[in-house]
Amino acid sequence: MDPSTLIAQLDAFFEIGKYDERGFWDTQPESYRLMASRFVAPGFWEGVGNGLMLDNTAQIERVYLAVFPAQAVIDMAIAREIERGAPGALLFTHHVFAYDPLKGYVNIPEVQLADLRDQNISLYVSHAPLQCHAAISTAGALANALRLREQERFVCHADSHQGVWGHVKPMTFQAFAQRLAKVCELSALRYDQVCHNGLMVERVAIVPGMYERGDIVELVGEALELGCDTFVSGQWWPYAETEWAEAQRARLREYMTGLQMNLLGAGHYQSELVVLRDQMQDWFKQLGIDTQLLREPAPAPAE
Repeated sequence: MDPSTLIAQLDAFFEIGKYDERGFWDTQPESYRLMASRFVAPGFWEGVGNGLMLDNTAQIERVYLAVFPAQAVIDMAIAREIERGAPGALLFTHHVFAYDPLKGYVNIPEVQLADLRDQNISLYVSHAPLQCHAAISTAGALANALRLREQERFVCHADSHQGVWGHVKPMTFQAFAQRLAKVCELSALRYDQVCHNGLMVERVAIVPGMYERGDIVELVGEALELGCDTFVSGQWWPYAETEWAEAQRARLREYMTGLQMNLLGAGHYQSELVVLRDQMQDWFKQLGIDTQLLREPAPAPAE
């Protein structure tokens, strides 16, 4: 497929101009920006932080889907393209950076930027546009997988919404937690992302991902105002050993005193994998493009 045709369809479908996320790059060292400018598509720096970041191919014969452009994921895409002669591919990611739960966001290293160029792999990013789209979204896909009925949107962002709330047939907290783990391809949820406040599950609010700016309290507050008994996210309890994380833990400890809400976190990556698996694969396949989902390798067990 001609890349310009596909990119134009993606840009139009996701309305990427609505969401200005250039602030992601403001936190990056100038030295990295200078290095990356040798690889980044013309106009990307001046754009909105989404869209075509790497323009490396004259033809797209395959699309790879990934939550983060993690090193292991990029290595998988490169290996598969080398194996088939590198005729041209697109890596579609939700995030512009990789993510380490303890360190935060991680840039694509120079050697991989060069390898992506050499193996004719372009990179397209859809962060807020994929969170807020009316038909295909991180929250909508997870709500569908969890079988929420009477779905409504909430959490306003750029004249749209990034959260979904709705109803499930009344069930125990344990049964719902098991359902969440299953749809997110987990054997179990992290103990520090589970808070059962004794409520049955019936009205559920969903905002996938992870929140670094302390807004999780506001999001839970919105869900409470809607009458929800359970709040689902990727990561509501920060566990990194940083000053920011400690400040947020202190804020949450105070806020959660007497809180009448169950809280569940399925993981930053796992909560956002669902939309790629359940919705974006079909979107690309309907265009007749070979599409493959790249899952991140499971972390090694602690010794």
